[in-house]
Amino acid sequence: MVGSFIVVLLTNVTVLLGIIAFVYWVDLQAAPSRVFRWRRPIKVALGVAVLTYLYAESWVNGNLGPQVFGYHWVYINMLAVILFLVVTRSRRWWELALVDVIICPYVVVSTNHTGPEVWISLLLLLGCTAIDFAWGEWTQKSRFVAYAFLAFTGAAAVMLNQAMSVNESFVLVPGFWLRQWLGLIILGAVGVEYTSTLSLALIRNRKMAHDARIDGLTQLENFNAFNRSMERHYAHFLEQHHGYAVFELDVDWFKSINDTYGHLAGNRVLSAVAHELVECTHGAPWPATAYRLGGEEFGVIMDAELDHDQAYKVADHFKECVAHMRFSELDTQLHITVSIGQANVHNEHYSFNDAYKQADRNLYVAKQNGRNCIRIEGGVAN
Repeated sequence: MVGSFIVVLLTNVTVLLGIIAFVYWVDLQAAPSRVFRWRRPIKVALGVAVLTYLYAESWVNGNLGPQVFGYHWVYINMLAVILFLVVTRSRRWWELALVDVIICPYVVVSTNHTGPEVWISLLLLLGCTAIDFAWGEWTQKSRFVAYAFLAFTGAAAVMLNQAMSVNESFVLVPGFWLRQWLGLIILGAVGVEYTSTLSLALIRNRKMAHDARIDGLTQLENFNAFNRSMERHYAHFLEQHHGYAVFELDVDWFKSINDTYGHLAGNRVLSAVAHELVECTHGAPWPATAYRLGGEEFGVIMDAELDHDQAYKVADHFKECVAHMRFSELDTQLHITVSIGQANVHNEHYSFNDAYKQADRNLYVAKQNGRNCIRIEGGVAN
C-alpha cells in the first residue's frame, strides 16, 4: 500500500514538473515565432487538456476500481494543484469560466448521489477558484498567500470528491486522510516552488532580452534590433516582393554640443531627438519604426518602397520636426539640425545590409554637402 502510494506520488510529481516546464518553454518563445503568437491559446488548451484528463482518471478510478480507493487517490491532489496553478495564472474571466465549465459537468455525471453535501462542496470549490483567480497576482508575490489559497482549494477538492463518492459500498482504507494531506503538501510544494523559480527565471530572461534590444538612453530599439528587423524585411521582400525604405539620420555638429554644454546636455538632446523621431514615425503615411544606431545616428525603416518625391517629403518631415525643437533649459539659441540619407531595397541587392549601406553612403554625401541636408536615392535635395 505504502509502496503503491509512493510510486504514484513520484509519477505525479514528474508529470507536474513536465507540465510546468512546458508552460515555461512556451512563455520563453519570442516574436515572430508561431508559438509566441499562439502562446495564450496553447496554455489554455494545455490546462483544459490536463484537467479533463485528471477528471477522466477520477471517473475511471471511481467507477472501475473503487476497491482500491485510497491507494491511488493521489491524483485528487494532482487535480487540486493543477486547478490552483491554472486559475492563478489565468488573466481573463472566460478562462476561469472555462475551468468551472469543466468541473460542473464532471460533478453532475460522476456523483453517486445528489445530497446537499455534494452541491455545498461544489460551491465551495467554485468559490475557491474565484478567489484564486482574483488574488492570482498575490499568490505569485507571496508564498504565504499561495500556500494558504492552495490549502483551501485542495481541501475543497478533496471534500467534493469525498462527498461525491460516499455510498454504502465505499470504505476508507487505513491512513486515507494522512495520504491525502501528505500528497497535497508534497505536490503543492513542488508546484508552487518550481513555478516560482521558473517565473523568476522568465522575468530575468525577459529583462536581459529587453536590455539587449532597447537602447537605455533613448528607449529606442538599438542597432542589434535594427539589424534583425532588416533581416526580416529583406526576407519578406524576397518572398513577397514587398519593398521598404531605409532612412539614416545624423545630428549635425553633435560633438560641439557636448563640448559646449556637457555630455549630460548631449544626452538630453539625443533623448529629445529620439522622442521627436518616434512622434514623426507615428504620424507618417506608412508604417515606420525608429532606431538608435549608435552615437548621434538614428535609423528609420519604413514599410513602403518610396519614389523620389515621397522619400523627400518623408525625410523633410523628419528634418523639420527636429529643426523645430527647442532646449530652453540649456540655451534658447540652441537649434538642432540633422542630415539624412535614404535608400530603397532593390532586386539587385545581395544582402539585407545593402539598402542600409546605400543609405549610409547617401548620409555621408549629405554631410559633405554642408549638413542640414537630405540625399535621397538618385539625387540630392536640400
